[in-house]
Amino acid sequence: MDDFSQNSTPKYKKYSPYQELAPNSPYLKLYYLPTAPEHLFEEQALRTRRNAFENLTFYTGTSYFTGAGSVKGSFEGLSSAQYGESLKIRTSRVLNMGGLKGRSFGNTTGVLGLLYAGMESTIIHNLDVDDAHARVLAGVATLGRSMFYEMQPVVEWLLSSKMPAIY
Repeated sequence: MDDFSQNSTPKYKKYSPYQELAPNSPYLKLYYLPTAPEHLFEEQALRTRRNAFENLTFYTGTSYFTGAGSVKGSFEGLSSAQYGESLKIRTSRVLNMGGLKGRSFGNTTGVLGLLYAGMESTIIHNLDVDDAHARVLAGVATLGRSMFYEMQPVVEWLLSSKMPAIY
């Protein structure tokens, strides 16, 4: 185990939010932070952006947890409240609608974040460009792809309804 005494030269820098309160407390050795580099290889320390898997996790998670679906569902719950309902019933309706709409909206935005992260990483890797143009192109590609998936049932319906007329 490492020696954290004052006589040795530790390979740690000291951080303590409580050092003014109790400067000689034995619990201060919990706040020794390593001074070694965070990354194992120098190439990792020199990179300026997240890698593809970090982007995938970041964009999917942040778009899922936006909370916009819960707000939308809560407003729907408030607007569907009927005259004469008690406060308990209205509160229950708002919470239920917020949870119902929040889940589906969160899943939808999570999938859009997943598509965006994949498109952005693919564009940056293939074009070897990391600027705003790559992000705009990834956004346009994501919207185009999501519109294609949204329109796919309509196209299938049109094709299935026109097929008998061709024969």
